[in-house]
Amino acid sequence: MNRTTRPVVVAFGEQAMIVSFGETFDPGTHRQVVRLSRELETAPFPGFIEVVPAYASVCVYFDALSMIDQGFAGDGSTPHEAVRRWLEERIDRLQPDAAERDGKTVRIPVCYCERCGPDLPAVASGSGLAAEAAASLHAGARHTVSMIGFLPGFPYLSGLPEPLFAPRLDTPRAVVPRGSVAVAGRQTGIYPAASPGGWRLIGRTAALLFDAERAAPSLLEIGDTVTFEPIAHEELERGMRERGWHS
Repeated sequence: MNRTTRPVVVAFGEQAMIVSFGETFDPGTHRQVVRLSRELETAPFPGFIEVVPAYASVCVYFDALSMIDQGFAGDGSTPHEAVRRWLEERIDRLQPDAAERDGKTVRIPVCYCERCGPDLPAVASGSGLAAEAAASLHAGARHTVSMIGFLPGFPYLSGLPEPLFAPRLDTPRAVVPRGSVAVAGRQTGIYPAASPGGWRLIGRTAALLFDAERAAPSLLEIGDTVTFEPIAHEELERGMRERGWHS
């Protein structure tokens, strides 16, 4: 690890720590986020509850009483000090060139018609593109899951082609349909459930992004690669009927 960019580990409330790898998102920084998150998930410290990764930081939640009961903070250290020391030791072992477990590649079928993507023509026209060309550009890119949040299973995807960069809507929609594929800034997102939202809708999928009954409820996790496959509206409707969704 480059010592000139050593992460900062600070307390976040009574039972959490934040590890900050930088101020802004970049692929190298995010790889460090993924490495530490996987380390915590596969070999956690006593009292560990969960890790919540973001673009350039990791939030680590712990149970202080459980830590003390298990002797993890039994040398006179406070729980925060014990966790900070553990995290700093693990961070020192994170090597940028170490072999990493590749994330999975997930193909998601998307209908880019105007009914499903009412904002696509405006997004496209911002770069002088036709809606069909913008849809092909979006589907032809490889997107990386950088974060899961906002709603359970909602993926923030990097890799959006620059001609499709677009600001959020000035006035968010009261209801965004489940399965909507949308863009905002430099990102693509997919709404796993109907909700309010201010992202620009460019398509829709019947893929089930979140299912609490699955062993892994979220279809996607950080580090995964997403590719989009354009489909006709009839195919989308068939998938929605199979799920029991309403149009």
